[in-house]
Amino acid sequence: MFFVSNIKVTLDNGENVKAQTSNLSVTGLKLKISNDVHIKNDVQLSITFTGLKLEYSNNILKEKIAYKLLRQEKIDDNFSYFYLNYVDDKDEFITFINDFIKVNQHKYKIDVLYYYQIAKTIALKNSYLARMNTLPICLDVNAENAFLFTLKNKTNHSILSEWHCAEVDQLPIIFGQSRLMKYIKQSTEKYITTIYTCSHTIKGKKYFLSACEEELNEKGLKQTFINYGRSKKTWRVYHLTVTPYQFKAVNNLDITEVVPPIFDQVTHSATLQRLRISSPFSVQANADSHHVNQLIQFIHRSRIFLLRHPLHLCQKSSVRKNVIYIKVSLS
Repeated sequence: MFFVSNIKVTLDNGENVKAQTSNLSVTGLKLKISNDVHIKNDVQLSITFTGLKLEYSNNILKEKIAYKLLRQEKIDDNFSYFYLNYVDDKDEFITFINDFIKVNQHKYKIDVLYYYQIAKTIALKNSYLARMNTLPICLDVNAENAFLFTLKNKTNHSILSEWHCAEVDQLPIIFGQSRLMKYIKQSTEKYITTIYTCSHTIKGKKYFLSACEEELNEKGLKQTFINYGRSKKTWRVYHLTVTPYQFKAVNNLDITEVVPPIFDQVTHSATLQRLRISSPFSVQANADSHHVNQLIQFIHRSRIFLLRHPLHLCQKSSVRKNVIYIKVSLS
């Protein structure tokens, strides 16, 4: 309930600070406090409801109520909102707040900002994230294994399925290869390329091949790879965009949004989109066996990658840095 009343906040160091409530419920509290108060999230605070104590004679209002600081949001240069979670065990206080809200909720305005933020979050989750047909990928280019996780929904999950071969998720492997990461690290801003993939079966065993535009041009194998790959049922072409991750906290006072800790590792975000026109240019009808066998260098190694620490709407895999190429004949 949107409710403004004076309170006293006792910090973890014992200092008392005056503040005001902005929103009140049985599970938490939103308060408006001066920016002169600098504390970190996850700290326990004690709240004394000085305003309510003057209006009601209930003895529970004379006691300090324990709350935990979840997050902070800067309003302007003078004030911030603190979002607190109730962590005390005083049943009498919960009963009082519950009764107080039932009796008074018709007297007070709703918190427009609070409900706007909820509506925006729901809209992004259900209307945008749930329907985008590109596959977002988060990377840590400074780590040995750059691939962190993907954001999967009902629309883009088919892209992930296309990168499964021989019961192995092949997508993390391409970001674990130095040949692709070389181009990503060389780009100071946005990196855009085309990724070509297909699979090859020898004696009942499948091998997955992938290559980016730049390396195929450098090696002079673009025509050969496309001519060979497009003859396969598994032939796919993707548009890959990689940009530096630019999320910033709202200010420099340990104020953060509620995001999974793994996002602290993200240095770059990428999007992968399937292209329906697999080769919008002419290629040679045939390629000699010598050139085709050079495509062996683009084979992914055969190893099962374990899924660990899955996130909501996310898929995460681990991958080693060095790629083992399997010597097989493609002719």
